[in-house]
Order: sequence, then structure tokens, then C-alpha cells
Amino acid sequence: MHFSVEMETGTGKTYVYLKTIYELYKTYGFKKFIIVVPSIAIKEGTLKNLQITTEHFGKEYDIKIMKYFVYDSKKPSILRDFAVSNDLRIMIMNIDAFNKKEANKIYQNLDSMNGVRPIDLIK
Repeated sequence: MHFSVEMETGTGKTYVYLKTIYELYKTYGFKKFIIVVPSIAIKEGTLKNLQITTEHFGKEYDIKIMKYFVYDSKKPSILRDFAVSNDLRIMIMNIDAFNKKEANKIYQNLDSMNGVRPIDLIK
């Protein structure tokens, strides 16, 4: 499934989609989420919102283990934890990482990943 949250600036989009993530986790057991953002500024704002609301949502939804992180093409090994963990995981990444460019490491077979492409772990 794909969801799109579209609201005016400053009306609580980030809170709405974070709450939606936790509801999907609680109701259906969904554990892997990717938040794709258009810019570095929005990525930083999303990360800050996660830092601020993790304890709040953790108490509200009785979540003991939840990790979030920003995708870094220089550290693709963190994707393995994202892929195999049985706990709630949230990855934040820029849309540019998905652009089909030869230089994007997300589509490359990497020695540090035993020849596995990062995009295949995300799938």
C-alpha cells in the first residue's frame, strides 16, 4: 500500500503520518516504514519530530523497541538491520536517493554488502 498525506504547511502533516505509522504498526503489525522527503530541510525537520515524539508514541502504543534513522549512502550496512529486524523501523531518506542515476549507491552491488544492492534490502 502507498499513502500520501497532503496538507498545508504548519498544520501537522508530520504528526499525522507518524501517528499513522504507529496505528498501522498496532493494528496490522506493519514494521517497516520509509519516509521519503524532498529536501534536506524537511529531512532534518522530520528527524527532529521523531526525536520529540518517540517517547510520546512509545507510551501511547506500548512500543518497547523502535528505531529510526536517516539513510546514508556511505553507510549502507544499516539497511540490513532495517530489512531483517522484527521490530518497528523507520527510515528517512531524500527522494534523490531513489532517482535512477548510475552514481546512486542504492542501485549498485556493493562489496561492503556482499554484492547485495541496498535497494534489494529495502524491497
